[in-house]
Amino acid sequence: MEETAKALRNGSHAPSGPKGSFILGNLPEMRRDPMGLLLRAARDHGDVSRLTLVEKFTLLNHPDDVRHVLLTRYEAFAKTRLTVRIKPIVGEGLLTSDGDFWRRQRKLAQPAFHRTRLASFADTMAALTGEALAGWRDGDVIDVSDAMSRLTLRVIGRTMMGAELSDAASKVGRALTTALAVTNDRFRRLSFFPWLPTPSNIRFDRAMKVLDGLVASIIAERRAGGPGRDDLLSMFMEAQDADTGERMTDKQLRDEAMTMLLAGHETTSNALSWAFHLLALHPEAEERVRAEAAAAFGDGVPTFETLRKLPYSRWTIMEAMRLYPPVWLFARTATADVDLPRGHRVRAGENVFICPYALHRDPVLWPDPERFDPERFSEANAAGRHRCAYVPFSQGPRQCIGNEFALMEAAIILSMTCRDWHLFHARARPPEPEPSITLRPKDGMPMTLTRR
Repeated sequence: MEETAKALRNGSHAPSGPKGSFILGNLPEMRRDPMGLLLRAARDHGDVSRLTLVEKFTLLNHPDDVRHVLLTRYEAFAKTRLTVRIKPIVGEGLLTSDGDFWRRQRKLAQPAFHRTRLASFADTMAALTGEALAGWRDGDVIDVSDAMSRLTLRVIGRTMMGAELSDAASKVGRALTTALAVTNDRFRRLSFFPWLPTPSNIRFDRAMKVLDGLVASIIAERRAGGPGRDDLLSMFMEAQDADTGERMTDKQLRDEAMTMLLAGHETTSNALSWAFHLLALHPEAEERVRAEAAAAFGDGVPTFETLRKLPYSRWTIMEAMRLYPPVWLFARTATADVDLPRGHRVRAGENVFICPYALHRDPVLWPDPERFDPERFSEANAAGRHRCAYVPFSQGPRQCIGNEFALMEAAIILSMTCRDWHLFHARARPPEPEPSITLRPKDGMPMTLTRR
């Protein structure tokens, strides 16, 4: 074992990987079936495997190595060059920035997600959920994916930006869907030229005009109204650089606001959509969510204090994110040589993949991994589990800053919905995951509503 580790470090035993074409390597399959390719790489080639996507990528699928990249030696791994393909949407926000600028922005944003702030957000989440559910009708068929997108967009608008987005929710949701679809296509291309007037670029520009217009109007309205709001956007607007006294520009505010819109509602709406899908297939679990909600808050609404009485709802969301992690793949580039615990040496400039979708299906870490079982996340069952066996929000200093916000929001929405409504699939074929930047249900998720 020691000799093998030394051989891996000195590069004489390069990792193996799925065989690709002579010229394009694994790129055709990565375009056609990326999740299948990465699952096969992890299953057939071990904890460290190699993919050729024009550039070389090393897939890490052991939690020890994942922890080293995300936590132990995180400072030696930066965002990859692929990040540039999402920057037309979010610019240099928390999602894409690196180095000192990222640390400064993260420090400014952190207080918005303090426990005391989350307590005040819970009431807003419950109120908006109640308004959304009041519009449902017994026997209707709705696209749950779209419904959750509109609801979580309103939540992020109200709590993080102090804005009411109910009138714009559908328009903004369509624009964001278009922008993400075009961006996903750009990820799959060897190169892209956003300045060319191609049909996809025109669609993207039109979508971004909608999104940028919304954000610009919110920022302008806030500047005109002066300070006093109690949300993340206000924190960014009022923050000053400790050395220069400078405040954030409108461009910097725009980038952070767009990051809020994308990361703050897209991932949560996807997690909820997949949770409703899984509960429709497992009525006994759905009944546990319903019974727990009825016992916790009866005919009222959940509060921050009653959330502790909703463990099964939280476990259900967490299990949905295990099977269908909203951020299903992320990449890093090494900025220095790093020796990983399992023996592989990552060279400076080398790209690594971490794929939660594959990691969460490792049968060594997750027995019977395809089985839906929220009890995996009970305190007893989670005890002793490797910290990096489950990474839907990443890990370490770059862990999603809003992870507790998202889990709280999802538990409130799930419990209130299941208390009052039974949802079952309205079409015979199961929903198909679409591995875009996030893991959305392809072609939506039509479900029939039955009032309890």
